[in-house]
Amino acid sequence: MQRICRRSKRLQSVWIILRSATTSRIRRVRRLAVRISLISRTKCLRVPTGMPIRMKANAWGWQIDPVGLRVALKALYERYHKPLFIVENGIGIDDRLENGKVYDDERIAYYQGHIRNVTDAIDYDGVEVLGYLAWSPIDFLSSHKEMRKRYGFVYIDRNDDGTGSLERFPKKSYYWYKKVIASDGTDLEDDIEY
Repeated sequence: MQRICRRSKRLQSVWIILRSATTSRIRRVRRLAVRISLISRTKCLRVPTGMPIRMKANAWGWQIDPVGLRVALKALYERYHKPLFIVENGIGIDDRLENGKVYDDERIAYYQGHIRNVTDAIDYDGVEVLGYLAWSPIDFLSSHKEMRKRYGFVYIDRNDDGTGSLERFPKKSYYWYKKVIASDGTDLEDDIEY
């Protein structure tokens, strides 16, 4: 184990969702989330030796930083001492359907890293995490009005121009995540026959 202090230009987004909050409260929470990200940039963690310092990014330039999720969880828990529930965590990838199958190993690797760091936050940092929800179960129209950026475990045959049969195809990650859920998050190996 080594001790590292992460300094990155951008950490994982931290969204705090309030069901019955006024607009002013939501604005206050958003500013607070930004403040937590700035504070958490200098947090130190014990992580496995050989941890890469340079972060990968997806095709849209979003940094992939599983340790950043752990840092954010630790900072939020230390500040509020309340159990946390991760309600959105996922990655947009340009998936390709080939012969009725989608091999999305990049998505599986993304979730492996993030789930491992949530587990480390629980085991090593004492963070109380109630749950974890992946974003999202099926592909959907991106906020940029495109289908090319796909988030789900289930591929939907739909193109940016609106063409496609809307037929659904479970991706490799669908079967992997099903196995992860069945093992209560303990089996993260990518040993799925697809």
